[in-house]
Amino acid sequence: MIALFLAFGMIALLCAIVVMALSMAIALGLKQVFPHAAPRRLSHLCAAVLPVTISIWILASIYEAQQSDVLNGPAVQGIAGMAFFVIVTLCVAWPLAFYAARRVIEAPRKS
Repeated sequence: MIALFLAFGMIALLCAIVVMALSMAIALGLKQVFPHAAPRRLSHLCAAVLPVTISIWILASIYEAQQSDVLNGPAVQGIAGMAFFVIVTLCVAWPLAFYAARRVIEAPRKS
């Protein structure tokens, strides 16, 4: 069980790095579209898009699995691992993405 949590934790950390990189790209695009927006609010928006979408998608798949499968040993371990994945993704990816997006948004423009 611990190995399962470690595996899901490592996958979640990798996902957090990908989320951070994608939120930086989103921040760069939104900075061009909304040049006068408050940097903090724009950073929150950029940071929230991907982790919340991933979490909703995973939680929806957990809900679907509960209705269709009999919850025995492997199913419960998979659901616990996916819930752990959601927690790590939200707790790690969201702050990393926020600070990365804020750094991109507040960077001076190069002409």
